[in-house]
Amino acid sequence: MSDTNPVWKVTKPFLTGSLSGSIATCCIQPMDMIKVRIQVAAAEGKPTNPITIGAQIVKTDGPMALYSGLSAGLTRQVIYTGARLGLYDTFTDMVKTPGQAMPLYKTAGCALAAGGLAAVVGNPADLALIRMQTDSMLPKEQRAGYRHAGHAMSSILKNEGAVGLLKGAAPTSFVLWDSTWECWEVTPLRKTSSPPHAVWIRKATLVSLVHQLSLDFSHLRSPCHLTS
Repeated sequence: MSDTNPVWKVTKPFLTGSLSGSIATCCIQPMDMIKVRIQVAAAEGKPTNPITIGAQIVKTDGPMALYSGLSAGLTRQVIYTGARLGLYDTFTDMVKTPGQAMPLYKTAGCALAAGGLAAVVGNPADLALIRMQTDSMLPKEQRAGYRHAGHAMSSILKNEGAVGLLKGAAPTSFVLWDSTWECWEVTPLRKTSSPPHAVWIRKATLVSLVHQLSLDFSHLRSPCHLTS
């Protein structure tokens, strides 16, 4: 579809962000499942070997258990990734001056605003994802038996109220630094035909460093989502 179409021009970054995030989720869902179990096990002082945890999931619940919460993961990506990338492009288009490079404070402000808004809006789906991934860890009489993302979110809303859907939003918002730098450093690569190798190395290094800096908040995210 032509970029001259005004509707497509506005919706393109949101749709492409949602699609790319959904494809990525389908590929990494088993690893995300194991990661969440590791975070919960660490909070409870239990062993955190990823191979052991993965094997235990398969042994106890079957191989498809590695895809528990996939519907919530896809919902999260449609809302969160679509909004994050879409809002970033929208904000930068609003504040940039044609023919001039974006100053640092404008770029950072657009990235922070896009990541922060997307993190809050996507928190209910993120909460549903964590709850679905850890439901089988509970005693049978305490399991909620979530069927899909909508059932999980509606159950949380019914039992914990609207505020319950924002549980864990604070550490999730801190983790948006990953998203912030992803937008800030990686998004321009989509608009550059062939960036120099030095630019690629610089961007990849900065993104990796910020991933490490946000790791502590990522470890807090899953336990916070589980408290009721």
